[in-house]
Amino acid sequence: MTAHPVISSRKRRRFAWAGFSAALIALVTWRIYVASTFRPAKNFHEVDPGKFYRSAQLTGDEFSEAIRDYGIKTIINLRGASPGEGWYDDEVRAAREQGVAHLNFGFSTKQVPHRTSLLPLLEALHTVRRPILVHCRSGADRTSEVSAVYAMLYMGQTKEQAMRQLNLRYLYVEFFAPAKRLFVQDWQGEAWARDSYDPCLPKYAAYYDQVADYCPTAFPKK
Repeated sequence: MTAHPVISSRKRRRFAWAGFSAALIALVTWRIYVASTFRPAKNFHEVDPGKFYRSAQLTGDEFSEAIRDYGIKTIINLRGASPGEGWYDDEVRAAREQGVAHLNFGFSTKQVPHRTSLLPLLEALHTVRRPILVHCRSGADRTSEVSAVYAMLYMGQTKEQAMRQLNLRYLYVEFFAPAKRLFVQDWQGEAWARDSYDPCLPKYAAYYDQVADYCPTAFPKK
């Protein structure tokens, strides 16, 4: 008669430990997600001294400070134009007041790049005044992708070296943005990007919104 309370107590301890473990895993996963998706810090780093810098979304004052301290001549925003949003209006205002060029490109955290965003970006990297500051929201995913491409194109880095831009140091977590690593791994040079890269290929189906608007050849008219 006395065995049942002991067994029940052991079960309760096991259930309690399992619950605690699940909660701890959920907390750690949530913290990693927050670090990857939101801006926990400026995430400001020098990639190519005097030529290329990367960051998370900065405030207007932080942009002005970076422009003064690093001589930034061009800001590249990978979040796309968002007039009326406070973060965007402050950024544009800081660039205008400091006489800095400001360019917008719509990149996605979850997808490989649209050709309509990628090709104009590549052209801009050829022509804009340096130093460049490129950013997205957290500076972790889209910014890492573009920084890696820049490192290969303009710093002569190998793909292996450039992949270091997709690193936890910059808050990049592959689990939350695998498309960014996939694109850099597939990169074969600017000519490939211009002439051969096709996000509508089946290999990108899980990493690109292959709807008719983006991939008309994959959806022949009836």
